[in-house]
Amino acid sequence: MIGAASIELRVQRTNGMEPARVLFSGDVGPMENPLLAPHQWSDCAPDLLVMESTNGARKFPQVDQYQLLVEILKEAKAKNQRVLAPVFALGRAQTILQLLARASRDGVLQGMPVYLDSAMAVRASELYARHPNLLEESLHRSCMRGTNPLHFPELHTLMSRRESESIDRIRTACVIMAGSGFCDAGPILRHVKLAIDQPDTRILFTGHQLDGLLGHGLLHGATRVEINGAALDVNAKIDRIAGISGHGDADDLLAWVKRMPGSPKTIALVHGAVEAREEFATILRQNVSSEVRLPSLGESLHVE
Repeated sequence: MIGAASIELRVQRTNGMEPARVLFSGDVGPMENPLLAPHQWSDCAPDLLVMESTNGARKFPQVDQYQLLVEILKEAKAKNQRVLAPVFALGRAQTILQLLARASRDGVLQGMPVYLDSAMAVRASELYARHPNLLEESLHRSCMRGTNPLHFPELHTLMSRRESESIDRIRTACVIMAGSGFCDAGPILRHVKLAIDQPDTRILFTGHQLDGLLGHGLLHGATRVEINGAALDVNAKIDRIAGISGHGDADDLLAWVKRMPGSPKTIALVHGAVEAREEFATILRQNVSSEVRLPSLGESLHVE
């Protein structure tokens, strides 16, 4: 629930040698994670690393995400605009909450309400305060002082459909965070449908949007969209803060491998488009001594 787990299998060899180690990566996030403590490695590199490569062909732009959010919040407050933020309940919601909590402490919100319209995100956020040992150092210290680092006075959590619908007609400056992160389902779709044709609305995207879905179309300049059978003009302002992702970019993926206590004998790249896997395979071959494989579906890999 907090971050992503990597699973290491230690398999006894028939020849009596040391067990073979096979490591399966979870989603490898950005190395500079504002929420989580650095990961801990075991004492040696695996024989086989099966690794995700989602963003193996991408490098995120270096932007000050907090400052961009502050500018959006200040303008929305000054112009009395609602900010609709599609978020995933696990990871993305907590990252945005951490930035909003900082904005609250810095006096940016000044009473501007923030609605977290996702029961799953609310429950997931509570887990962070229960496991301070997993958090980044400053957040850990906050928990030790008895303060939930993801809570702030302006935050309102909505746990039911009735509570969600109660904010449908808000016409004052606020932030509404809701799923799904792809803006294709969940309460965010209802919020967007009701407000997308209103110029006092902003829709804030904080990550990748899949081609063919509503969020992708809005990010790429759609002026008219269809939501649940209704054709709607897009009069809302579309904002984007790049680089907030549960998947690290090519530099992050490489750094994750290079922080291991030695190079894996073999790295098998999975969970990525052909371009991403091939591009990242080239990067790995230039930087580590491992054999790099691009296995096909159903292919077997032999561990020496």
